[in-house]
Amino acid sequence: MYPVFDIATSGKRGQRQSATATLSSVIILPRAGRDLKCMRERKENCPMETPIHVVGLCGSLRGRESFTRRLLVHAMTAVAETGAETDTLDLAALDLPMCQGPHDTPDNAWTLSLRRRVRAAQGIVLATPEYHNSYSGALKNALDLLDAAQLQHKTFGLLGIAGGAQGAGNALGHLRIVVRGVGGHCIPQQINLPSVSRYFDGERLTDEETANRIRAFADALVRHVRAMAHLEASGRVAA
Repeated sequence: MYPVFDIATSGKRGQRQSATATLSSVIILPRAGRDLKCMRERKENCPMETPIHVVGLCGSLRGRESFTRRLLVHAMTAVAETGAETDTLDLAALDLPMCQGPHDTPDNAWTLSLRRRVRAAQGIVLATPEYHNSYSGALKNALDLLDAAQLQHKTFGLLGIAGGAQGAGNALGHLRIVVRGVGGHCIPQQINLPSVSRYFDGERLTDEETANRIRAFADALVRHVRAMAHLEASGRVAA
């Protein structure tokens, strides 16, 4: 059994249509609110029926006390509101072995489950705390247990948190290098929360501007995933 996290929200957002376009039609503007408006206004050229599946990996082992997990759950909720199917993997709940090589854990049930669930997704959200100027060892180990069959040609979105004022910029930058190394595609939008405790009251996200940024991030991720699926279906990029 895998844990399910219920997040209380202060109000129900209106039903939103998800949008897909070719990658060249994605416009990046300075503010999240303008990003979101732009994405929604450009839906006329986007096939709406493309089913997509997004998996999120929480790279913290602190369980329900983790701010990384709280941010990821809010982001995955926003992804689900676009119409995408979602699956959230909390590494604290998975008894994964330490990776020693590509063939060292062929029969481990947790590793097989991780690979199966990531392989099923077209989009992947990686969430990490920043430890010693980089991403967590738990997330690195999980990624090391995966290979090209699960990661190549996937679209990635990145989330980072830090207890200090400098934020998780180093961790997110290092993850972009990893994504490139496994043959994935990272969207330009990312969420970086410095001094993270000030953004939450328990499970509740208290900052509306950050909530808008998360929604814009989710829309951008789904937009890129659908665009890639459309290009693959048309034969313009390799699947």
